[in-house]
Amino acid sequence: NKNDFLIDILLEAPEHIRKVFGDDINLFLELEDNELFIIIKSKYMSEKAVKLEEKLFDEWFIGIMDKIDGKLNFMEEPYK
Repeated sequence: NKNDFLIDILLEAPEHIRKVFGDDINLFLELEDNELFIIIKSKYMSEKAVKLEEKLFDEWFIGIMDKIDGKLNFMEEPYK
């Protein structure tokens, strides 16, 4: 309940992520040490995935950093 300020951001996140990574992804949430991670499972190899992560950061995440209080982050992982 004390992190309910993240709810709207989490609801908007898939739209922003799919805009950058495309529709062929799976999204998961993981909690690690009081920080919530959006895990983006994708088909991209590491070099392309890093570029997409940077693009997502520049186009979306940097704009919400003042709203998340260090409680949210994201990372890409390849499909296994």
